Amino acid sequence: MFNQDWGTGIDISTFYGRNEELIQLESWILQDSCRLVSLLGMEGVGKTTFVTHLAKQIQDQFNYVFWRSLPTVPYFDTMLNDLLSLFSHHKETKPDINKIIHYLRTHRCLIILDNVNIDHFEYIQFMKIITESHHQSCIIFTSREQHQEITFLEYWLSSVRCLKLDNSPEIPFSLIESKSLQGSDQQKYDLCNFCDHNPLKVKQVIISIIDLYDGDIGKFLEENTML
Repeated sequence: MFNQDWGTGIDISTFYGRNEELIQLESWILQDSCRLVSLLGMEGVGKTTFVTHLAKQIQDQFNYVFWRSLPTVPYFDTMLNDLLSLFSHHKETKPDINKIIHYLRTHRCLIILDNVNIDHFEYIQFMKIITESHHQSCIIFTSREQHQEITFLEYWLSSVRCLKLDNSPEIPFSLIESKSLQGSDQQKYDLCNFCDHNPLKVKQVIISIIDLYDGDIGKFLEENTML
């Protein structure tokens, strides 16, 4: 039995770097049976891309895969309804956390919650209850900062782990290489430094270089480094 609901999960056509981080998280989830994994990092560092790639790699180890990006979910109960509907094959219609925990115990389920903010109190409590309950499933969530409740759980439960994603020099360079830009390797490295090795910043700058500088990295650096 294999069921998935990816919601608004993004399409990953290419993925660069992060091999060590992928191995680490796979080990936590598949070997150590972690029930809660938090993936932290600043905006643009690639949390959503990373967790999507990870979930695609390990999806065949689970009976159910459920993905939600919180900005696209109008209400917390909407998420619970969707989750329970997936687990019950549309037989359950009312949100019931006890029934959700039942399914997490009887099946191997992977839940991904993307963009959890510190003010998402209901989601934090939901993850806390599930993490403190005994089951064979896992929740992965992404956030810009760690939550106090989750930090407490991480200190006292071995089934809770946290990984912080920093800006990677490998990913921005690969993004630059993927486009037909004019420039030496050194200029490409200088461009990575200019963008603080942040993948989102690099993507935005690449568009400017193509549109305003005919794809010439040197011209962009010459003008913008002075500014």
